[in-house]
Amino acid sequence: MSSTMDATQSFYTRILRNYEPQLSVLYEKTQSLNEELLKSYTPLQLIAIASLATACSIGLYQFLFGRDEGKF
Repeated sequence: MSSTMDATQSFYTRILRNYEPQLSVLYEKTQSLNEELLKSYTPLQLIAIASLATACSIGLYQFLFGRDEGKF
């Protein structure tokens, strides 16, 4: 059991090492986006925007894929 855990940890460690440069760039971009959003909007406005985007996305998803359930 221990060897399986070691192999799994080694596997994930290699993956993280391979993608570390991309992850750091993604982290930097995310941080700058968060800072710009917080400068431009209040937290309540950000919550409202996220809620509207989520509601629209769910509605679009249901419209596109909700009709396909009975056909297969």
